[in-house]
Amino acid sequence: LATGLPAAHGRGRNPKSFRRLAYPYFVHFFAHVWQKCTTLIATVQALSTIVLEKTRDIAILKSMGFHARDVRLIFLFEGLIIGVIGSLFGLALGAGLMYALSQVQLKPPGVTDRVFLPIWWGAGQFALAAAFAMASCLLAAYLPARRAGRVHPVEILRGAA
Repeated sequence: LATGLPAAHGRGRNPKSFRRLAYPYFVHFFAHVWQKCTTLIATVQALSTIVLEKTRDIAILKSMGFHARDVRLIFLFEGLIIGVIGSLFGLALGAGLMYALSQVQLKPPGVTDRVFLPIWWGAGQFALAAAFAMASCLLAAYLPARRAGRVHPVEILRGAA
């Protein structure tokens, strides 16, 4: 490695290029945030529907002696199961899409040979995706679980008769 060579930061020489590079990262980040929010809302909706459909069953469990905490744990466990299954499917689908993208060939300007799209296969990104899926499912399960714990068995069972 040669020493004593002058070096300058790229931003100082061409600031417009760096602004153009920042825009796709912003769009990418915004798309990820939007996708995570819609996934969270869909999961809350699905679990809320399950709670409404199971209201009579919840009332029977509570009349048999189950506490509100026990009912909440049942629905949180259901959210955990959904998170595990969803994470496994999501990781498999993500790995398949990453493999497909790694087969894309590009011809960068100034280069004569075609190169494959560089894909980082780090275990950290898979772990982060699975952890976020699990956390969002548990968070999404919390509100319906709390609602299920508040069911009053007498009112439900009287209305069902």
